[in-house]
Amino acid sequence: MSYRLRKQSISHEVRRVARKALEGGLKEMLTLDERGSDTAVHEARKHLKRVRALIRLIRPAMGDAFYKRENAALRETAQRMASIRDAHVRVQTIQKLIARSRSHRAAFDYIHEAMNARLQEVLDESGTNHWNRHVAADIEHAICRVDDWPVQELEASSLRDGLKSAFKKARRALATAQLDLTDDHLHTLRKRIKDVRYHLQLLGGDHLPQIEALTQKFRDLGDTLGDDHDLAELLTARDETPLPHSVDWANLERAIAALRTRSQRAALRLATSLLAPKPRAFADLILDHWEKWRSSP
Repeated sequence: MSYRLRKQSISHEVRRVARKALEGGLKEMLTLDERGSDTAVHEARKHLKRVRALIRLIRPAMGDAFYKRENAALRETAQRMASIRDAHVRVQTIQKLIARSRSHRAAFDYIHEAMNARLQEVLDESGTNHWNRHVAADIEHAICRVDDWPVQELEASSLRDGLKSAFKKARRALATAQLDLTDDHLHTLRKRIKDVRYHLQLLGGDHLPQIEALTQKFRDLGDTLGDDHDLAELLTARDETPLPHSVDWANLERAIAALRTRSQRAALRLATSLLAPKPRAFADLILDHWEKWRSSP
């Protein structure tokens, strides 16, 4: 239950969860050579996302000054790993396309080779600036700040307000994406969906079945939107990665367009269903389950 609020005081649990997640990210940086950069970066960034989701949950009670300070610091730390993350994701995405493609294999192989070459360049560049040491130092500083988080007055109502706010923002992001289906709007929707998913995980108690089922649906939706984002990001490499034959990128664009059309339709349908409840009703439902569990023997 490392990323779940247990039955102790809310202030104690918020600090414990934050500290545990940050320590997980720090461990990834300190064991980078053993784990490999792709796994270490992915896991470290995931730990940081969990902490950022946690502070969004308590933002209404804590105020903007606290949130903006901590969120900006954690975002900057994550950004140190962005180029490595992006390069790895592009390689993994083209590998998935190759595995499921029945045509244009030669074109995709050319692009795969180019993405691998770019990944190696990024790894070579990062090896000279000791980025993981800077990330580790940032996380250590963040761990030290947790004890000073002013969370003493947090109550269940604080979490209720935070979840309602997150759900409302997800609904707003969905409405925006439905009106104007751009990569940026879909990416914003994905981030807001992940916030709700992380909040549900925090409030899942001892794997409460009602909340677990919802958490899985939000996770599935976030994964679908994440795959769509990865496809969009792969295409951004076109300008910086010229190939001998321009038709190779054209073939990739056509293949990606077909995949994205289907996945986006499915994602928007699921998002519309999951975000149908009113924010207050959704927050009340989840917090009622959590408080009932919390007060049980």
